[in-house]
Amino acid sequence: MDDLKAIRQIMEHARRASDGFGGWFVVLWGVIWFLGFTGTHMLFHLQHQKAISWRWTLLNSLGTLGSIYLGIRMAQRGRTRSSTLWVPLLLYWLALAAFDGLLIWQLRLYTDGLHMALLLVLTIALGYIQLGLFTHWSISVIGLFIGLLAIGLATWLPGHFNLGIAFLGSGALIAAAFGSSGTEDDMPELDPVIHQPTRLHILAALVGLDDGDRADFTFLRDLLRLTDGNLSVHLQRLEEAGYVKVEKTFIGRRPKTWVWATPEGRAAFAAYVDALEDILYRSREGTDGHCDRGQ
Repeated sequence: MDDLKAIRQIMEHARRASDGFGGWFVVLWGVIWFLGFTGTHMLFHLQHQKAISWRWTLLNSLGTLGSIYLGIRMAQRGRTRSSTLWVPLLLYWLALAAFDGLLIWQLRLYTDGLHMALLLVLTIALGYIQLGLFTHWSISVIGLFIGLLAIGLATWLPGHFNLGIAFLGSGALIAAAFGSSGTEDDMPELDPVIHQPTRLHILAALVGLDDGDRADFTFLRDLLRLTDGNLSVHLQRLEEAGYVKVEKTFIGRRPKTWVWATPEGRAAFAAYVDALEDILYRSREGTDGHCDRGQ
């Protein structure tokens, strides 16, 4: 159960970290797909196969630049430290592209346009399935739909593969973007376990330690100016939630109590901070016309 709770917290943390730009990434690449596959279909029938690679090179370059721009915008809004999430995401997609490039070169798929396109689409579909696991379920569903669509078109309608992916595949991507955007307008909830002031101070002090470090009970008590009983009660509540661990030992004959934040506690604290900053950000963005600014 603790593992499932941590996974849910990481998913929520990742969704908030996208700062509403996740849908725009999907829309951007949906448009790239539409222009790319419709162009490929037309150029193939016009027997201008050499222009196809140049078209895709240009579109992919524009898509990459657009993705970097959206990532920078997301980081500039800078509500959280996790706003840099776009960097590993970009590296993830580049790694998938490099993997496909190696397969295409090793298997000489560049001589077979249909199977090369099928490999690329299936890899992207897999990427969306994995991405949706940490953002919004609809993206995983769309990834699965695109994968099955690509296999079906390549098997039964190979002559219409590019046109089918252009309209159905890119349309599905754009639909996924708008379908997942509904949850981004929900006001984030504050974890009631952490929101209590004393527990917030305790968890903040523990999260401030390096990962793997632990604090002495007396140090924590003196730092936060709490009584032994008050600190014990709140530590018990945090431990029940799985956010901290408490270990009682002896050094010689003297009892010693160690306290540290669990990975679940660190994730919950990060999500709590994200939620606060989300509310602050929404307040700043929504003040125009609704607040009377001081003179």
